[in-house]
Amino acid sequence: MKTKGFSSVKEWLKKINLTLSDDSIAQLFEVMRSVNYKKGEHLTNIGDVENRLYFITSGVARAYFTHDNEEYSFRFFFDNEFTSAYFSFITRTPSEDGLQALSNLHAYCLDYDSLEKISKANPEIQLLRQKSIEYFYLEKINAQKQLLCLTAEERYKELVDNEKNWIQEIPLKHLATFLGIKPQSLSRIRKTWKND
Repeated sequence: MKTKGFSSVKEWLKKINLTLSDDSIAQLFEVMRSVNYKKGEHLTNIGDVENRLYFITSGVARAYFTHDNEEYSFRFFFDNEFTSAYFSFITRTPSEDGLQALSNLHAYCLDYDSLEKISKANPEIQLLRQKSIEYFYLEKINAQKQLLCLTAEERYKELVDNEKNWIQEIPLKHLATFLGIKPQSLSRIRKTWKND
């Protein structure tokens, strides 16, 4: 299974315009371990200090926060993506975000101390950390632009176009909060699409 993860990480690195030697990727996988989560289980609970960085090989997860006792999904993670409660992971403070599996999920995880250790020993891994942070920052800016500039229907269409294999795994209520609309409005959007 690590062979699939190895090649998937190489593909992800292309997204951030970074090439690592096979030795550096192998060094990462030496300290990563395989984990499985069942649908509904939490990878990270709100209030915990995030200690893991995950690379999802199969499944879908959501990042969410709570406000006034309501949950708001703000990001979905799919196959061949890294995820974590990044702010907590980097700052070593309790997480204000939760990560939850929305399907059965397989990932490789890397704990904070192991990442620190190999980053100090391997400049390529340190560069990977830097480039990843830059990538996630740019991704966040893009998400904010989409929220401000695209309609909920346009954002839904983009999600369906990019992740049609997993979109059915995401409950309507989580999709709706991600899009910033009520579940009833999302039902109307979906119904309109089915009729077109």
